[in-house]
Amino acid sequence: MKKVLLINNQNRPETESVAQEMAGKLAKYNLEVIRRHAFSPPVQIEDADLAIVLGGDGTILRTARYYAVMGIPLLGINMGRIGFLSKLELSEVDEYLEPLIKGQYSFSERLMLDCQVLKHGEVVFQSYCLNEVAFRSTSPLMVGFDLEIDGQLTANYRGDGMIVSTPTGSTGYSLSCGGPITDPDIEVLLITPIAPHASYKRPMVLDASKRVAIKYLSGVDAAVCVDGQVQTALEIDQVIKVSPAPFKLKMIKLKPSLFFYQIEARIRRSED
Repeated sequence: MKKVLLINNQNRPETESVAQEMAGKLAKYNLEVIRRHAFSPPVQIEDADLAIVLGGDGTILRTARYYAVMGIPLLGINMGRIGFLSKLELSEVDEYLEPLIKGQYSFSERLMLDCQVLKHGEVVFQSYCLNEVAFRSTSPLMVGFDLEIDGQLTANYRGDGMIVSTPTGSTGYSLSCGGPITDPDIEVLLITPIAPHASYKRPMVLDASKRVAIKYLSGVDAAVCVDGQVQTALEIDQVIKVSPAPFKLKMIKLKPSLFFYQIEARIRRSED
């Protein structure tokens, strides 16, 4: 290991002091440390051995969108409220830092999505995401839309919108709208309606190879939002296409995964 990308959330002042301290520890191992803030524009650093992210789940989501495409493995250290995506708590850093430097870890590969908005067949918006693509009304009124799967019209919907989620995102917005909790190590797409007018329109689980398209047909105002962070307004007849990204996020595993053991406690923490 030669080069480490160290990212912290500058909107949380406590992460700045921790980042400075960690940069000093990494430098003692003769590593080149590149400091970046989570909200700074990404830089091309394809030769970094890994990215250490200090912050909460939002910081990790933003980092994944920026750097997963470069193939940089990511280690999240929880300094937020919930920590669904973090692999270490701050109190565990000293215990696991040396094994990390020595490469004593494995990878968990996470499915990411490619979201495109098309107008008359031309792409007018594109973004990758780790958790979900959410199409939704931005007014109190319902929107009408068609759902296509692999080019086949599946159903017409009226309601507040639709979420297309990865297994990683199953514990986020999708869960709050009635979607299932899904093992993050499998590759599926979760389709979760948001407050559908027809109560029989239920969530669906699709093979990750499927291509999903949502056509916005009616409503006053609507938008598409990826990972709850990047949003663009939509126009009638625009189409949202969602497919697997051509790469996966590599998440570093330094200790056994306790996803199913920890899930209830973390959901309770998010509700508190």
